[in-house]
Amino acid sequence: MSRSRTPGKTLFSLRSADLLALALTLPVCPVFAERPAAERILPVKTSRGLRLETSFSRENLVPARVYGSWNAANFWFYFPAPGKGTAFAQASMFTRKEGKGVLTAVGAYKDWGTAFYTYTSLAAGSNAGFLPKFRADNDLNFKVLRDKSLVLTGGASYIAYHDVHRDLLLSAGATLYRNPLIISYRAFHNKSDPGAVGSWTHVESAGYGYEGRHWTFFTWSTGKQAYLATALNDPQEVRQNAAGWTLTHRRWLTKGFGLTGEASRSEIKDGYTRNGFALGCFQIF
Repeated sequence: MSRSRTPGKTLFSLRSADLLALALTLPVCPVFAERPAAERILPVKTSRGLRLETSFSRENLVPARVYGSWNAANFWFYFPAPGKGTAFAQASMFTRKEGKGVLTAVGAYKDWGTAFYTYTSLAAGSNAGFLPKFRADNDLNFKVLRDKSLVLTGGASYIAYHDVHRDLLLSAGATLYRNPLIISYRAFHNKSDPGAVGSWTHVESAGYGYEGRHWTFFTWSTGKQAYLATALNDPQEVRQNAAGWTLTHRRWLTKGFGLTGEASRSEIKDGYTRNGFALGCFQIF
């Protein structure tokens, strides 16, 4: 979570990872953490070719006079990686009341056998208070059961901001594939420094669909936003309850082209309420 501030105020801003609708999706804020791994991997799991995706989003915040609206344009390019894997490059451009910013990322999904694959990404953001200066993510995924329909995931993320704050996230979860249903759960523990302030977030998701036709996912998250507010004369620990949901839909119009849509809502107690939507498209080459 970012901690941008104005004199006399503390602005709580989430770089919601639903904006990063990647096959990467950086879990930029542990409260509204990334799209479930099942949804992230869908764009690359069944195709080893080239794929281009774009989306444009707008999020309206209340109170509007304090936060205004958040707008973003996102671009992703997926391509084959050496061996059994898919690599990607991503760029996102943000416009907010606090200013403008750009986030770039690269990463890859890599199969290491029939029962194990990894996800790794590196990201860097321009000098904006709501973007990370540097971020690294790594997930280990283990396929279990006879039909490999259950995936157990363990992950770690490190985030360095443009100020003194640093976050270390550890996560664990599971995803069950029962065609046409996908159900997942993941727990995140975040340690925010300075202050070693700890917090938990829980993310659940249910998806329905068929590759090449349509996919719909409903994801909800609950947890706390917690960190040490160092901009105050007397630094204080901030700890707020937070909850949110995201509904996404992906539909193929032809074999290689389709549209995406998203609606979301989140709330931080004693902070703000955010209502957002996004529209996009994808092309498979």
